Amino acid sequence: MTRTLQELRLAWRSVTRLRTVNAFAVLAFALGIGITTAVFSLFYGVLLKPLPFPDPDQLVIVYDTQPACTTCPASFEKHHDWKSRSTSFAAMGGSFNPLVVVTGAGDPERVPAAGTTASLMDVFRINAAFGRWFSASEDQPGGPKVVVLTDGYWKRRLGGDPAVLGRKITIDGDPHEIIGVMPPGFVHRRAELFVPVQRKFDPTNRGSHFLVTYGRLKPGVTLAQAQQEMRTLGATLAKEFGHNHGID
Repeated sequence: MTRTLQELRLAWRSVTRLRTVNAFAVLAFALGIGITTAVFSLFYGVLLKPLPFPDPDQLVIVYDTQPACTTCPASFEKHHDWKSRSTSFAAMGGSFNPLVVVTGAGDPERVPAAGTTASLMDVFRINAAFGRWFSASEDQPGGPKVVVLTDGYWKRRLGGDPAVLGRKITIDGDPHEIIGVMPPGFVHRRAELFVPVQRKFDPTNRGSHFLVTYGRLKPGVTLAQAQQEMRTLGATLAKEFGHNHGID
């Protein structure tokens, strides 16, 4: 009887140790799968997943280069010169990223927005899911106060109301008419609202650097060709204005 009890205790210890080892093995296996999945998701999202734009290999960012800032945004006036005097791009547009206060649709809320040129969607070639993007005539000083919403903001703040077009929300104290809603998944600079820049062009004011500039290369134009053209343009503008930063 005593020997039987000893054998039972030994068997129980063996089973217990085996269960512990198995538990650690399963835990290590699960942890390995989790880490591998997370790394692959990051790798896929950053390097493998196609960008949600047509011909994304044609998209570039155009920078103002300075001694202390090699990738600076453009001033509005420089952006204008780059767009009007270059030939490498099928489209060029820009945006800046303010925080705004929205009222008139529930409690007041601070929201990340983007002030953009009307031509920005010519660069990305994305249309509103319904309604429309704002026009060049609306992106002029004194133009109408209009706003385009992201799909996420439309659903979160306005309940996905399909009758939202034509309604007004107040942005930083000014009523803005809702004219469009972007497609699900479209993200630009984490903004939830898009409003036109409506900036007055002043050729003497070239020092306010706030407008990140995006370009779409023309078919057949290489990145190297566009770089060379913009660097040459930077040198030309420097001669014209007596001072000018480079372009890249």
